Amino acid sequence: MNPEENASLTQSRSLWSSLQLANSQVWIQAAGRSLSQIGAGLIYFYIPLVFVNQVGLSATSVGFSLGLSSLTGVLGHLLGGILADSPRFGRKTTLSLSATLSVAVSLLLAVAQTLPMLTIACLLLGISIGFYWTAADAAVMDVTTLEERHQAFAVMSVAENLGNGIGILGGGLLLALVHQNHLALFVGCSFFFLAFLGLTQFAIPETRSPNSTHENTTTGILTALRDRLLITFVLANVLFTTYIAIVTSTIPLYFTTEV
Repeated sequence: MNPEENASLTQSRSLWSSLQLANSQVWIQAAGRSLSQIGAGLIYFYIPLVFVNQVGLSATSVGFSLGLSSLTGVLGHLLGGILADSPRFGRKTTLSLSATLSVAVSLLLAVAQTLPMLTIACLLLGISIGFYWTAADAAVMDVTTLEERHQAFAVMSVAENLGNGIGILGGGLLLALVHQNHLALFVGCSFFFLAFLGLTQFAIPETRSPNSTHENTTTGILTALRDRLLITFVLANVLFTTYIAIVTSTIPLYFTTEV
């Protein structure tokens, strides 16, 4: 067997072992991640198309609003981390807040016809997405052992990409079915976030250990900023997410004149 066949066989075994995870909470959280990412993929991909081609706002103003969502996303990550680690809130409540905000964003986008309304929706969108990622990743770590954690995150990555793909493709089909009615598009999006909220409330328990210590947030941030490997990782992620943002929000405008 040549090296290429060995590598392919190793990858196949790794994928199969990931799919054999016996931890039911991992699969439930993966389902929740897919639901959340269906909505997120739909929103981020179709905001520029809808609000430039249908509502009539300029590409610059829509891009500015989406940029603001990224800035508030930073705030959302920081606040989400504080809430997820807080004994009063924890992972489950933070995820519920994220889902609730996402429902509100979807409904606001459905009726938005002006730049101020779009901007408000994008500001809330950034906070809700920030809340989600911090609490969701912490919840995965809570319910897995060190040995199965890499497999669990592999399953989460598959669920994330599956959700994004379904959101983008499904959004296009839905727009075609409702004759380019973006109100129906974003109202439909809200149902995915509602489903995620229901899953969080009834199928995902609070995973934060009651014995966990609540460390000083400022001290933790300062410690992280002194870690060179972490800073390098952060910079690499900034470049990667910039690419993703261009692909999902800016490039579509250059390949279509009508939704």
